[in-house]
Amino acid sequence: MSENPQQKPSADEQDYDAELEELLSDKNLNGLGLTAEEIVKSPAIGIWAHRTDMADSVEYVAEMRRKKRERRMSRE
Repeated sequence: MSENPQQKPSADEQDYDAELEELLSDKNLNGLGLTAEEIVKSPAIGIWAHRTDMADSVEYVAEMRRKKRERRMSRE
């Protein structure tokens, strides 16, 4: 694992990104009604634990949300 935050994500990491994008899609977030126990057992918990391409996961998510918001705004 490299410590370089600018390193390109591996193929596995890119797959995780696509999977996460799907998990975070509006259709998956609306109406799930998950309990806290179900959320904790979710395979999505800890999915980024070994990522090498992000120094700050909170900032990474904020950037993903910003980009999604911009895409949504450009469609309207």
